[in-house]
Amino acid sequence: MNVGSVALGFIAIASWLSAGLLVSKARQKPRIGALTVWAVSALVLSAFGTVCLALMLNRQLGMVWFDADTAGALFAVSLLAILLISPSWLVLYFADRLGSRR
Repeated sequence: MNVGSVALGFIAIASWLSAGLLVSKARQKPRIGALTVWAVSALVLSAFGTVCLALMLNRQLGMVWFDADTAGALFAVSLLAILLISPSWLVLYFADRLGSRR
């Protein structure tokens, strides 16, 4: 491990703390739609960053946790989660679940 890996570890922890703060604020009444969007996005991005950090450390340590196929599958699923954020909001919009249309 090098200094960059340790720094990324601290950034991942800060990302989760930030996501937790956003989620706690988004759950308070009255609910603010934009804050909910940011909270969900922060959770997905924090998870993606954590998976990428684990995959990077796995590679630096000589593939001790995951083999190449498993690492590729984890990355693909994480990327899919990020790519599904926008379409999920679009589906909610067309289902009229994001708030009132005026």
